[in-house]
Amino acid sequence: MVYDAVAGVQPQSETVWRQANKYKVPRLAFINKMDRQGAEFFKSYDHIKSRLKGNPVPIQIPIGAEEKFEGIVDLVRMKAIYWTTVRRAPSTRHAPFPLSSSKRQKSGARRWSKRRPRLTTT
Repeated sequence: MVYDAVAGVQPQSETVWRQANKYKVPRLAFINKMDRQGAEFFKSYDHIKSRLKGNPVPIQIPIGAEEKFEGIVDLVRMKAIYWTTVRRAPSTRHAPFPLSSSKRQKSGARRWSKRRPRLTTT
């Protein structure tokens, strides 16, 4: 399911969510449009919890929002991925967890990193 970072959960999404509950369909959610005016990742995240009674577990959180949206923190690898443009070609840059992240991002990253599944090889 795709949710708008500006509008959050919309009525049609609630209907689809109820149908998925009824038929026991697992869900994967994406929050997009983080570069738009008024974008708030955690507002949409909170809507999924409060309005849909879901149990969202982010695997990525954004770095910045609106015109300051720069990339994401991968909570599985605890690395930052920044999007850049070099000679008009989009590219990515990987870096350690950003120290300049907001308090909410840091506390969320710490909380979810403790809950993340440990990958093992056999």
